[in-house]
Amino acid sequence: MLKILPQLFYESPDIKKVLVDGLSCAVFKRVDEPVWHKEGYVSTHAITLVLKGVLRIENADGLLVEVPENKMIFLPKGLYTISDILPRQGSFEAMVFFFDNEVISSFVNSLNLKNNKDRCVSHLVLDSSEGINIFTRSLLELYGGKEKAHRQLAHMRLFEFLDLVHSAQNTECFLTALASLNNKERKGLREFMNA
Repeated sequence: MLKILPQLFYESPDIKKVLVDGLSCAVFKRVDEPVWHKEGYVSTHAITLVLKGVLRIENADGLLVEVPENKMIFLPKGLYTISDILPRQGSFEAMVFFFDNEVISSFVNSLNLKNNKDRCVSHLVLDSSEGINIFTRSLLELYGGKEKAHRQLAHMRLFEFLDLVHSAQNTECFLTALASLNNKERKGLREFMNA
């Protein structure tokens, strides 16, 4: 059965909902056993930060990417993926950030980026940084328990996360990917199902 993300995470008792505002959210995932060939459909843009273990993701075109500890992967919405989750030293841990179009648009507009005609890159692997690690730990400490963040705060903290990711990259590839999101063509249902 095809899993739709982040909606599936909202239903799972094993996933910590750290920040939630509609489809924009940050969730913490911990897995103690390997998971193989998990199918999913990303319904909104996502960045997964692998904190422990390894994540392997394959798209409908057969592109396979391995994301080790302290790396991130950017996945644009509308992407069908097959993933393997590989714990290391007992567990796999990841923080997954989802961004609706409003959050991405506000961030792109704040940088005065030109609309880029290039297609968005799927499976863009990004570097983490000490600032991103501190930010992630602070989110988990503040909102990973019983304290729930106000919905308005989620938008601001996700915006801040995008800024930290942008600052940590040595190339313009991430900004190109963000700027191109509005130009991404929608796949028809038949094309998606064939893929």
